[in-house]
Amino acid sequence: MPGYDSLAEFMSSRQDVSILRRFSALNTETLLHMQAELLGLELTVEELRANPDLNGFNASWLGAPYTDANTVITSVFERIRTLLDKYYSTILQTARINALDKPASDSFELLQRWYDSDEEHGGKAFLEGTGIEEAVFRDSRIREDLLSINPRPGKDDPIAIFVGKWIVPVYDRFIGYRLSAHRAKSLQAVENAREYEMKALKMLGNVICMIVSAVMPALAILILFNLRSTMARLVAVVLLSLGFAMVMAVVASRKADVFMATTAFAAVLVVFVGSTDDLGG
Repeated sequence: MPGYDSLAEFMSSRQDVSILRRFSALNTETLLHMQAELLGLELTVEELRANPDLNGFNASWLGAPYTDANTVITSVFERIRTLLDKYYSTILQTARINALDKPASDSFELLQRWYDSDEEHGGKAFLEGTGIEEAVFRDSRIREDLLSINPRPGKDDPIAIFVGKWIVPVYDRFIGYRLSAHRAKSLQAVENAREYEMKALKMLGNVICMIVSAVMPALAILILFNLRSTMARLVAVVLLSLGFAMVMAVVASRKADVFMATTAFAAVLVVFVGSTDDLGG
C-alpha cells in the first residue's frame, strides 16, 4: 500500500511537485500573539521605571542593590529577550517563506493525478477518508496557501512561459502524445502525463524572439512603403508602435525597456515616413 513514503519518493523524484502548506494564518496569528505579549511586557517595564522604589535598574543595571524586585525585573527582561529573539526570527522566516513561489497549476494538477492514480507506484488516494490530511489535495481553499519548495524554472523568461502555456498544449495534442521521449520515468504512475523540458522551451522561445525581431521592422517598412497618404502612414506608425510595444511587454523585464524600445521603433518609422515624403513616395 502506498503511503507518505511513496508520496515523499514522488516529490523527491520531481522538484516541480515539492508542494507544501504555508500555514500563513497560523504563522500570522503566532506573530500577533508574540506581539501582544511584548506589548504587555513593554507596559510592565514602563510601570517599573515609573516606580521610584523599583527603577534603580534604569540608572545602573549592575549597580542597583540586590532586592527581590531586581529578581522580578531580571526575569521580565529575560522574557523580553527570549520573546524578541523568537519574534524577529519568525518575521525573517516569514519573509523568506512568502518569497517562495506558489506552485504552478500544472504541477499541482500532476501531484493530484499521482495521488488519485491506481497504477503501480501511484498514490491510490491513500489518505481517502482522513479528512484533514486529504484536504491538501481536495480543498480548493487550501490552494492559495500552498508553496513550491523549488524555484520554478524559467519563471524569469516570459517567452518560455508563453510557449509553455500556449504552444506546447497544441503541440502535445497533435504530436507530443505520440512520442515516447516526453514520457519521463517519474511519470509512469500518472496516465497520459508527459514532460517538456524548460531548456527546450527556452530554445524555442529564443528562436521565436529572433524571428519576430527580424520580421517586425521589415514588415513595418513594407506596410509604410505601400501606403500613399501621409495621414495613413502616421496612423500605421501608431498601430505598428502599439503592436511593437505589446511584443516588448512580453519580452522585456522592465517597463523602462519597453518605453525606450518602442520610442526608438516609432522614431525610425517616422524618419522613414519623412524620407519617403521627401522623395515623393
